Amino acid sequence: MTRKDTIWGARHKSEGEEISRIMEYYRANFNINVTILEASAILAERSKDTFWNEKKAREIIAKLRGLL
Repeated sequence: MTRKDTIWGARHKSEGEEISRIMEYYRANFNINVTILEASAILAERSKDTFWNEKKAREIIAKLRGLL
């Protein structure tokens, strides 16, 4: 991986695109503005599960924000 294939100096461009999609998903479906850090954590959590639904999506954002 070369430097020109990365964003923020550490992540591959495809990860950045996925993070952007996650941020847009939460904005569109739940009217929640998700930060890049939260979206990155969501991406990591989602990669552990084979099934991801809206309930899990809401739970993870609540957990990340200290509401659960």
